[in-house]
Amino acid sequence: MELGPIFRTLIHNRTRTVLIAFEVALTLAIVVNCLNMIRDMRGKMLRPTGLDVESILVVHTQPFDPAFEEEAFVDDTRVADLRALRAFPGVRAATAIAQIPLSGGGSSTGRKATGSTTETIGAPYFVVADDALETLGVELAGGRGFVPDDFVQRESRADEPELGNVILTQALADALFPDGNAVGRTIQDERGESINTVVGIVRQMHNSWPESSLAERVMLIPGAPGSSRRIRYMVRAQPGMVDELYTALHAEMLRLNPGRIVTVSTLQEIKDDTYQENAGLIKIFGVVIFLLLTVTALGIIGLTSFSVAERTRQIGTRRALGATRFAILRYFLVENALITGCGLLLGLALTYSLNFALAEAADAPRLGLPLVGVGMALLWLAGLAAALVPALRGSAVAPVVATRTV
Repeated sequence: MELGPIFRTLIHNRTRTVLIAFEVALTLAIVVNCLNMIRDMRGKMLRPTGLDVESILVVHTQPFDPAFEEEAFVDDTRVADLRALRAFPGVRAATAIAQIPLSGGGSSTGRKATGSTTETIGAPYFVVADDALETLGVELAGGRGFVPDDFVQRESRADEPELGNVILTQALADALFPDGNAVGRTIQDERGESINTVVGIVRQMHNSWPESSLAERVMLIPGAPGSSRRIRYMVRAQPGMVDELYTALHAEMLRLNPGRIVTVSTLQEIKDDTYQENAGLIKIFGVVIFLLLTVTALGIIGLTSFSVAERTRQIGTRRALGATRFAILRYFLVENALITGCGLLLGLALTYSLNFALAEAADAPRLGLPLVGVGMALLWLAGLAAALVPALRGSAVAPVVATRTV
């Protein structure tokens, strides 16, 4: 194979060669970084939450009846609602809850091991009623769930810390007690005004901020969720009953007490709404990738087609001197491969530079070498594929073309 003529041709037409190479480089940098962010966002969206997302419905009630101004009435309503929900056909379990997992908005506090001199760490929490673990569909890794005594309100003097039992996720327990064995030990807030005994460990559960790197840190607090402004319930359906309960629970809650606005949604809908921005960005990145690949492919096709048209007589002369159609095809494909290869080498530097800038400015994930390698290989093959049709057209030039201008 004569590489000399190819290099001389590229140098002679260096302007268009450089433009195509730079286009390939830019495409590689943008496409690979877009794919990297798509992979990261999809990974977060698809990672296990520890919750039975597909089977859980969230019932949000917003009272307007003045009777709800009385705390005792709120408590009685919650008890009556839970009794009715648990007895409703198709319901596996139900609980009251103050904050909603995966919703993008919740509550967090600070906790550290009792007596520790270190700073507290973030502890997103959920105040739940009884039967919470069964309703959430989470799995205990150690200790026990809540028992009735955990929900009893205990009086304490002003100079005494507030006491109570809690359940932690494994991720939060490991952060608080790196040596393990969290069950039975106590944690406190910054000033020691609240001390909690860890009675159970949940293997995995996402908090209200599933996109966070600390999404699996959760503290469950037994309590009596609900107020005159809202009472929320989570209902876990029997298999195949979600759709039926979706509409039936709305009517049931209004039947129990018409003095409130009732909204029912699935936990999957709440999760999808939280990830809505990510889903939109994935679509945008997909469109950008498609447009860049299309423009680059068209540029390569145009360059190769122009080269073929420009050298039609030269091709005819080579054919007349004995060059095979395969030799002509190979010539143009090698020429394209060299241009694409140079663009990919330049693109490698641009890719990592862009990734560094995105990581610093937007906390984008760092690029892995395998993804860059795959991106380079696919773009190189795409370049060859784009050049194939005009190259085949060039190889079909007949030897007689060389004599037409003689």
